Amino acid sequence: MIAGPLSGRGIVVTRPREHALALAERIRAAGADPILFPTIEILPPENAAAVSSLVARLDGFQLAVFVSPTAAMRGHAMVVASRNWPKGL
Repeated sequence: MIAGPLSGRGIVVTRPREHALALAERIRAAGADPILFPTIEILPPENAAAVSSLVARLDGFQLAVFVSPTAAMRGHAMVVASRNWPKGL
């Protein structure tokens, strides 16, 4: 184990697996032992047709709200895969 400000400590990382590895490396660099214990799993939408319908109707909206950085990245990817992002949104 690397000596550092967190030497000898175990730190539980509850972030989703796809986000945990970078944080675990930073924890390890500070001398601690990261314990990966994801408490949620990020999955694709269950109803792809509903998402496609929403994307097709984006011109009728004034605001788009995403609940997390992952939602924003995935939502943006879904939009640009099928159309241009509406001006003014």
